[in-house]
Amino acid sequence: MGDISLEAFESSLRSKKSTWFIQDTQIAFPPGFNDMIITENPAIQRTILLIGKESSDIWKHLENWYAVLTITTNQDWSLAMTYILYQPKPTLVIACPELVIPQQVYQKLNGITFVQFAFYKSSINRSLLTTDCILMQQTNSESDIDYIYNITQQLGQPHTKQNIKDILRDTRSASASILVSSIDEPKGKQMYWYYATPITRSSKVDIVIGLIQSVLVRHS
Repeated sequence: MGDISLEAFESSLRSKKSTWFIQDTQIAFPPGFNDMIITENPAIQRTILLIGKESSDIWKHLENWYAVLTITTNQDWSLAMTYILYQPKPTLVIACPELVIPQQVYQKLNGITFVQFAFYKSSINRSLLTTDCILMQQTNSESDIDYIYNITQQLGQPHTKQNIKDILRDTRSASASILVSSIDEPKGKQMYWYYATPITRSSKVDIVIGLIQSVLVRHS
């Protein structure tokens, strides 16, 4: 990655809002999701799925959801927020791809662990980039890399397209990927790498070593 140095992401996504960009054919939790969201303590008490008319019904069968809320109107949003805010914490709320989240809904989700999935083919609108953390699934597709580059530009990151391609290649060799976060960042959004594979905590040292070695080999 040349003179680009990224630190590992160490902040918690619990009680935060995050956007996870995934492949446009994927209907599954992306690599790293379980480790960063599900397994952290305390245990999730409720998992709630928000699904829109453009979303695939397969999402309904992905998990043993406590509740599945179908959103088609503003009244649906109002009822959904009332329901969600009365659930015991920690509650995990997941929004399917293609479901556009109104800005006023984001404001009501403070303190809720909220995950918004989006396909790489999605239009890059403000609602996708207003969350606390934006995570990019690993890819070697040129069109997806273009998409990720556009995201990082809109998030104010200084990297060139070639920088992004190099960073993705380096992190991919160590089963990692990149994200942009404003959590605990007084100076604004910053880019980090994160573990993009289902792993145990004890194996993280091996992945860190692998990431460092891959960078040293490419740039020695």
